Amino acid sequence: MRTRISIAIAALFLFISTEALALPFARVGIRPETATQRNRIIADGGTIIDLNFTNTFIRRTKELGIYTSCKFLGDANMAYKQGATGVTTFYDKSGTGNDLVQGTAINQPTWTAGQQNGRAGIVFDGSRWVAKTLVAAVDMPFTIISVSKVTTFEDYGIVYAATGSAGPQLFSFVAPSLSLSDGSTVATGITTTQYDLITTEWNGATSKLAVNGAAYSNVNVGTNHSSATALSIGAYTTPAYGLKGGVTSLFLFSGSLTTAQKVAMENLVNSYYQIY
Repeated sequence: MRTRISIAIAALFLFISTEALALPFARVGIRPETATQRNRIIADGGTIIDLNFTNTFIRRTKELGIYTSCKFLGDANMAYKQGATGVTTFYDKSGTGNDLVQGTAINQPTWTAGQQNGRAGIVFDGSRWVAKTLVAAVDMPFTIISVSKVTTFEDYGIVYAATGSAGPQLFSFVAPSLSLSDGSTVATGITTTQYDLITTEWNGATSKLAVNGAAYSNVNVGTNHSSATALSIGAYTTPAYGLKGGVTSLFLFSGSLTTAQKVAMENLVNSYYQIY
């Protein structure tokens, strides 16, 4: 009898211990913001890819004091929604409701596995894009961190356009370089063989650019720019000047990031994608 009781107690202890070990990630480790986005995306019929990466990203922005500054938090390895022919929704996990969408089947990009460090990306063929009129305008200065690749250089292969009343802030690949807004070359040595992590602080003529973890460089992009009221990835709201390449990530922050915040976010993204 004592042996049976001892076995029963041991089994109960093992069950409780096992449940306790599962709790930190399943119920305790996940931030409320992460859980809210997970539940929203599932209810919308979307696909969750890497919840831990989403949770880690949100936790880090909270630690750095920039979570509320994030106005678009999109990554192909966090979540997306698949339609009949391609991606219909590139989800925003910032909580601001800026999901980028594409309702026209022939213009939907493709979620594709194995793009960078075994991670997925969203692939564009020059005539596909996702876009959204932002819930609220994002005033200058604002900062965009993106991970992207060009596979075929075209005339203005636009990675993203942050558009306002006075014109768009454009980031595009123009053979064989990287261009901002007006077609001027701001970085060279861009190839079709790898993804690059690009950080840009948009502030009119005093904008700044960093490629693959480098310090900011001042770049002249002119002054015909304004607050962002819309955001698109893969083209400038129409198939014209579309990107032939891929995008894994795009993160839009209102305001300027400090050097410490910039480096911390770049390090987090690079640790996931192993770009440099």
